[in-house]
Formats: sequence, structure tokens, C-alpha cells
Amino acid sequence: SGMRCGMRAARGAIEKVKIDPKSYESSCSVLGNVLPLGICGSGYIDAIAELLKAKVLDRNGKIRDIPTPRIRQGPEGREFVLVTQEKSSSSNDIVISEADIENLKRAKGAIYSALSILSKHVGVSFERVDKFFIAGGLKHLYPRRRTVLGSGLTTYRHKIASGLSRFVFKILFVGKCGI
Repeated sequence: SGMRCGMRAARGAIEKVKIDPKSYESSCSVLGNVLPLGICGSGYIDAIAELLKAKVLDRNGKIRDIPTPRIRQGPEGREFVLVTQEKSSSSNDIVISEADIENLKRAKGAIYSALSILSKHVGVSFERVDKFFIAGGLKHLYPRRRTVLGSGLTTYRHKIASGLSRFVFKILFVGKCGI
């Protein structure tokens, strides 16, 4: 998945996260109401929104140097410990790393670019499109968290970041739509 603790939205996946902005303690909702095993895509987006809200992340997606045992140096840069190994069904702590955040930033830029190219290809200006339907496993993405895709984290190009702010409200996640 390219995400250190990533997994599909299945039993054991963290889908929703709350982070206390004073203590930085986290609480997680887990699919199947079992001990967490990893984080699904919706869980990553929810966790990043909470990390931004708690001011753990700066706008570039870097983890701030805050004195808390939840933040540590890992093999891929700083990381935030969502769930310790003792409170999970994983053999390791469940973390969000700076590399995970970079991967999400690249993915959101790729989605925006693809939809922008598609709209140009069919001869419709991006602004005239009311909704883009996105199929996949993000059915657990809470609407209040969609803004993290658009404006929460800046991307490498300002044009993509500003375009995503307009773009994010045109997205309708429809879940898995296989034939």
C-alpha cells in the first residue's frame, strides 16, 4: 500500500481517529470492534485531519517537535504513535510516519491531475463539472474529513493545492463499484 501500517478496510482496520490537542492521546474506532491491526485509507485521512487540528503537523505535513512520547524518530523520519503494540493486535506500534503523509500528498495530487486531464480530454472545463464520482474503498471517509484532501496539506505545486481546494467539494465517494 505504500503506507507503513496500511491495510484494506476490513476487520481490525482503524477507520476513525480522535486526538486530544492537549495530551496528544489518541482514541480510534476500529472496524469489527476488535483490537486494531492497521489503518485503512479513510483512517489515514481521518488521522491526518486530527493531527492537523491538534497542531501536531505543520501545513507541509511534517510532524512538529513536540515533547510527547507519541512523537518519535522512526526509520522514515518522525512518526506519531496512534496505538502502541500492547494495545493492538499488531506485532508493532501502529504509527503514521512523515513518509506516509508524503505518499498521501502524492496520491491526492495524482487524483487531481488525472481528473483535470480527463475533463480537458472530453472538452469540459473543470469548473463546469458538478461532481466527480470516485469508486474504491474509501466509503468510510467521513465528509467532514474530505477537506484534508483539498486544503489541509500543501502539495509540491501551489496550483495543485489551490485547485484541490475547489476540487474536493466536487468529489462523491461511492465505495466499491465492481461489476
